[in-house]
Amino acid sequence: MTLPRNPKRQPQGVPSGGQFAPDTKSEASGVSLAGRHSRILVGDATIALKERRQQSWPAMQEKLHEEEEAWAASNAALAAQDLFPGADSLEYNVDSDGTITELEILNGKNLVGSVWLDEAGRYRGSSDWVEGRVLRHLNRRSLDSLTDQGASVEDNPYLTGGIKTVRLPFEGVLGNAYARHTGGTTGSAPSAAAARDALSSRQVDSWNNAIERHERDERAWAASRAAVNARHVFPDADLDELDCYVDSSGKITGVEVLSRGIPFTSLHLEEDGTVNASRENGKLHGSVLGPVVSAGVEQLVEQGATVREVPGGDEADAGRGQIVNIRFDDVIMEAASRVPDRE
Repeated sequence: MTLPRNPKRQPQGVPSGGQFAPDTKSEASGVSLAGRHSRILVGDATIALKERRQQSWPAMQEKLHEEEEAWAASNAALAAQDLFPGADSLEYNVDSDGTITELEILNGKNLVGSVWLDEAGRYRGSSDWVEGRVLRHLNRRSLDSLTDQGASVEDNPYLTGGIKTVRLPFEGVLGNAYARHTGGTTGSAPSAAAARDALSSRQVDSWNNAIERHERDERAWAASRAAVNARHVFPDADLDELDCYVDSSGKITGVEVLSRGIPFTSLHLEEDGTVNASRENGKLHGSVLGPVVSAGVEQLVEQGATVREVPGGDEADAGRGQIVNIRFDDVIMEAASRVPDRE
């Protein structure tokens, strides 16, 4: 695909003031290709954005860990009953490091599922699903937190090395969790099935909310992320701009990366959603095209991009609608102005 060009580019505005305000020095003084920011400032801004990126995912993971910790007992009970509908409790042995060495799922006194740690440090189980669906909720969790959630913890007199045994009676931990979820009291659920349904919905909603927070964060930094990623993929290409092609419905259908205002490479979405990309620039799919498509035109403009109409030309241009232009230095500086000051 040959994308149309418009040589008359108008620079967009950028935030004024602050550490990453635009620099008006001349090219001889070290001004970047955008003509308004010193290379040193752009470099510092890029570092600030990379640091923020490195910190944002661990922060999300920490929130998910806290969520898992707070609801570990009921999440494990729900998973166990989903695998084994007759199950009513589980118990496991845990060492002084918090690692589960053996876990059993019970229906009364009958063993219905189990998993154990072998001598090589690998988990083995009676079911392929027990480790991934049940044990993962409980492994290395705070025993004090599990006690608060309705579990019982006691020293195991038959095993050495500080091994403790944890027991989870499902009726108790699910009743406890339902009361926390609804603000009621233990035993307030109209039925055990109703409690399970409500807690399953809470678990799904919690996960979806966490994912949505992460996706919102990704969209809020899409323009600068695409710029930083493009330069990372092609570090020697002196890339300075990105054109996003938008059809008449407002959908971004492709991008063209530029070096000193000259087309460097491009890729676009086919009607079936697949990406037309060479082996060389296929790396730009997830790192450059993905962020801008996810964000959309309006958010990209809020982050410093500009919009112009596709210039008149042949029939192939008719359905493209608009071009969203991202000047790398400008959007990097704009984004960096939103990063909290570093220590």
